[in-house]
Amino acid sequence: MGETRNVEGYKFAFKQRVRYQHVDVQGIVYHARYIDFLEGGRMEYFRNIGITSKNMIEKGYDFVNVEIHCYYKKPAHLDEVILINTKLSWIRNSSFCFEYVLQEQESGNILVTANSLHVMVDSHTYRARRIPDQYRELFRQFEGDTLTEYGLEAL
Repeated sequence: MGETRNVEGYKFAFKQRVRYQHVDVQGIVYHARYIDFLEGGRMEYFRNIGITSKNMIEKGYDFVNVEIHCYYKKPAHLDEVILINTKLSWIRNSSFCFEYVLQEQESGNILVTANSLHVMVDSHTYRARRIPDQYRELFRQFEGDTLTEYGLEAL
């Protein structure tokens, strides 16, 4: 049996079934597909707290990925259901970090742990811009005391 972990502190999980397009000839998830799973977890997290990509872009905001770290623990296989546990761990003026724990649903085995760094940008110029207060408040309401805020005293 692989490593399992209590995902305490993660208030959101998104389910993803492994499909043919996710696996290689060995029948296991191709390593780059996990990045797609992270994005799915992140986008559904946003949607869950009331932020949609369409609405964000219409308001002149977008965000870019600047760094992703993936730690592969155990492979996922065709037709397994993966739980993509997702949380926002910290925010700064224009940047924020997500953490993830991907588990095989049936066994609870940890497949991947990961984190990703993002920067809020203007959707037209792609220059960094401050994360809007309305988004900060949604993050605070959802994450509560587990969310760390850095550098906000200077704002």
